[in-house]
Amino acid sequence: SLDYGFHGTHVAGIVGAAQNNNSQISGVAPDGKLMSISEDLVIDYSAAEELATGISWAWKNGAHIINNSWGTVGGYIVNNQLLEDAIDEALTLGRNGLGTIVVFSSGNDGTIDYFSKYRPEILCVGAIDSSGKRADRPAVPPFNALNSANGTELDIMAPGDSIYTTTINNGVSYDWGTSMAAPHASGVASLILAVNPQLTRAEVVDIIEST
Repeated sequence: SLDYGFHGTHVAGIVGAAQNNNSQISGVAPDGKLMSISEDLVIDYSAAEELATGISWAWKNGAHIINNSWGTVGGYIVNNQLLEDAIDEALTLGRNGLGTIVVFSSGNDGTIDYFSKYRPEILCVGAIDSSGKRADRPAVPPFNALNSANGTELDIMAPGDSIYTTTINNGVSYDWGTSMAAPHASGVASLILAVNPQLTRAEVVDIIEST
């Protein structure tokens, strides 16, 4: 749909938009490679099955990092075994056993989403504003309110307020939310692996969390 196209393109641009092309922005890891995982790959399933199939397809096809800028809206995919299994396999079997780095946005409603805290190996990312404070703001149409989720499972914070990057139809625009914070962390993970692709998932996450 148009909405998902906007959101996915915005997130992808934060990770890997090209540099020096007169388009006003650059991704965190502009030389990284992005994988397009669309409904064409996971059609005719439930939402949980689509997500699980997409995650499985990604790590089995060489994804080093899987960015998850989505949440359990309404709780309708909480405790889904198929989705949990897909995440488990990515974390342990991806990258030929080194482990795929699985990044999740923490959530925009104050409470950390179920899958963002499903396993401690997941890198859970909250959003900060331009002053370095936790992003917490009222709804500003057309965007919903943002109350970056906080809790003991939160690993790091990254920029997520008024982020300007790519959108559909070769455009650029602003958006905000923990969905925008997660791809900043995913981009950093890509830069780390560009330096040393033999690092394990745990080592990459430890570098991000400790520095």
